[in-house]
Amino acid sequence: MFLKKIKFLKSLAKFINKKHTKESLNNEDKPVLNFFNSLDKNKNYNYFEVASGHGRFPLLIKNKFPWFNIVCLEINKKLAETTTELKLKTLNIDILHNQLENENFDIIHCSHIIEHFKYPEVVDFLEEIFRLVRKGGYVIIRSPLWHKNFYNNIDHIRPYPPAAIINYFTYDQQQKTSLINIKTIKVWWRKEELIFNNSLFLNMLSKFFWTFLKFPHAQTNGYVLILQKR
Repeated sequence: MFLKKIKFLKSLAKFINKKHTKESLNNEDKPVLNFFNSLDKNKNYNYFEVASGHGRFPLLIKNKFPWFNIVCLEINKKLAETTTELKLKTLNIDILHNQLENENFDIIHCSHIIEHFKYPEVVDFLEEIFRLVRKGGYVIIRSPLWHKNFYNNIDHIRPYPPAAIINYFTYDQQQKTSLINIKTIKVWWRKEELIFNNSLFLNMLSKFFWTFLKFPHAQTNGYVLILQKR
């Protein structure tokens, strides 16, 4: 009987962890999808996915918003081949060294990439994506904030909170300030589930409630930032 209970709890934990990962992604997608739903549906949008990875999000966009003309960029050759196989137009190039035309896109989406740049490369990255977006167009940046697992990804350099990005365009008392004018459209905060240090059962219970009810939660551990080029 005891072994059956252990087996059941392991299966339950595996299910919750899988559901938790999926719900975390879905939850972070929602503010972006809601924003896209608010746009003019009679207009075709040139959409640029920077660091497209396995193509999960651009493929979602392709299915939900067929009037978006999607172009992906992925520096990893193997991942670029993956998105190409998904029938997504993909450029296997470095965002910092590209020959794309100025103001070529209406929307640029950058998911979990800015934290991989050090200073001053991060400034070059911001300048480049805003060079590529049209006036009146939108740049969407998703990124983690610092949390206990932030450096488990070996190429994470540092977190850049929304204020740091916005200040680069608006605050002149720093090493360099952009000449580009922006407007902040939305900042959405991602929250993590509450962790109990001394109780495996409470942690599993907390993760269950957070996965299905988004409660209880602890600190914010990521964000979605939507900016408009003026």
